[in-house]
Amino acid sequence: MMLVEVTAPAAEALPVAMLRDHLRLGTGFGMAEDAAETAALAGFLRAAIATVEARTGKVLLARRFRLRLEAWRDPEGQPLPLAPVEAVERVETADATGVSVVVDAGLYRLVPDMQRPVLAPVGAFLPAVPLGGFAEITLRAGFGAEWAQVPADLAQAVLLLAARYHEDRSFAGSAGALPFGVGALIEPWRSVRVLGGAATRAAGHEPAAADGAAGRGIPGPGARRDGRVPPGLAGGRAPLGRDAVGRGGGAHRRGGGAERRDLADHRQGGAGGRCPPPAPRAAAAPGRGRDGAPVPHRGGGRERCRRPLAGLHRQRGGGGMSYRGTAALQVAVYRVLREDAALGAMVGDAIYDAMPVAAPAGIYVALGPEEVRDAGDMTAPGAVHDFVVSVLSGAEAAGGFGAVKAAAVAVSEALEGAAMALERGHLAGLWFLRARARRVENGAGRRVDLTFRARIDLG
Repeated sequence: MMLVEVTAPAAEALPVAMLRDHLRLGTGFGMAEDAAETAALAGFLRAAIATVEARTGKVLLARRFRLRLEAWRDPEGQPLPLAPVEAVERVETADATGVSVVVDAGLYRLVPDMQRPVLAPVGAFLPAVPLGGFAEITLRAGFGAEWAQVPADLAQAVLLLAARYHEDRSFAGSAGALPFGVGALIEPWRSVRVLGGAATRAAGHEPAAADGAAGRGIPGPGARRDGRVPPGLAGGRAPLGRDAVGRGGGAHRRGGGAERRDLADHRQGGAGGRCPPPAPRAAAAPGRGRDGAPVPHRGGGRERCRRPLAGLHRQRGGGGMSYRGTAALQVAVYRVLREDAALGAMVGDAIYDAMPVAAPAGIYVALGPEEVRDAGDMTAPGAVHDFVVSVLSGAEAAGGFGAVKAAAVAVSEALEGAAMALERGHLAGLWFLRARARRVENGAGRRVDLTFRARIDLG
């Protein structure tokens, strides 16, 4: 993603006079305003505005931006990184050679929101981004063109921060922190990312608990124990029976008594109370245990056991995931839906494997997103495809949710009972997973998304 500011805030919109009054700079008695000082104040204001906007994600003075994306984050609605957005002026897509096409404005709409506005499709999905290309959104965002339209708390935060820049022109002691008053003013406007730490926790990087009762290096609540040594335990080792028992001052350290008698006295092991090194063990002969008895190796001897795992997995010439069956599956699903008489009686020819340029007036069916994952084994490659078929209706369609759900039932029956012959690979099975019904287009339209799972063998 790349966000570019096309137009800067107009110089006349900057509150230079307000900042001058805030700083109580000299005026009157025929004193002419210093042009250099006015330019410096404008620079401080621009820097303060940029800082507040970066911390809050809110655009104070209205101006034009251009957002470039390599792919949609979600084809059902692209979140926009700025707020508030006044209008989406232009959307275009470009292929790998740079040839761009302007998207019809009737295919998308703006969903306003003070935290995260969304570029939403009028139909099922946003126009596809060409492979190797990009999509470019030109939008206009901001509270207004005049400083009086900026919320009072954000405007005051800008003045305080600009005054700080004016007073501390060469002070670097707290360059990385905002003044307390500025932080308190902008805090209600900051966006909260509810799932901001989910990826970190899922990866097993839960921070360790602080030194104290929990002990140094003990993982915090919810930390994964997957065999990796926590950072706090990677240092020196304490003698057994002393600090390693617990730094919090437990019974083993000071309490004495019966619990202490359960621990061996290691003070005779040498300086520092460490245990003497263990006696060396005799090396076992190859293919035999420590007692000299031969160790059996099932499946063809020791040399076979030394073979790499990848060699064992694919020793018969197959294995691994393949994406080769996705096009054949789409063609087969589209053909089955087009040839089904019950579905055709409800939607006619309004069955699409790609979204139409303009959304149809009545009920229609469209093939949607697909997720593929590995399902191969040691004999042949294969994959599991989870794909979506959407049934939609516009505001002018008759029948409401009942008609849309009836068409969704026809889609499910057509696919679950079909004997599909793929142009590439073999369809081992196809079954229904789940469905979701909801209203779209501000409650005027209806939509049912059906998710199916297909297993394809490509051996």
